[in-house]
Amino acid sequence: MSIYPCELHQRRVPGALEHVRFTVICDSHHYSRRLRLCPDHLSEVVERYAQHWTSDSDLESAPKDAVCPSCHEMVQSGPGACLGVAYIYRARAEPDVRAAQLHDVCSVAIVTQLNLEEEIRT
Repeated sequence: MSIYPCELHQRRVPGALEHVRFTVICDSHHYSRRLRLCPDHLSEVVERYAQHWTSDSDLESAPKDAVCPSCHEMVQSGPGACLGVAYIYRARAEPDVRAAQLHDVCSVAIVTQLNLEEEIRT
């Protein structure tokens, strides 16, 4: 039985929970949150928010200007472009890191919907 409850349905499940950490970086603002989830809910969250994000093994070959996976519009590097990163930790599997360039409006939606908290940098 898991020690903590799944953060979506608030119940403990048989076996270990999995987790995902979403981070959104816009200009000098960093937002992040780790979610402890049962395997079914982890799959749902990853599919909804990071399914079309680029795998970390492909980041070096990713173009500077990319298509935002949320709104499917071109994102140019610079002001108005944000970076989204998902660190996905499934039980008995290597971590899966995915990233995407996002429009600032799309990144605000992710920050709001997942209740990401701003990290204070000193």
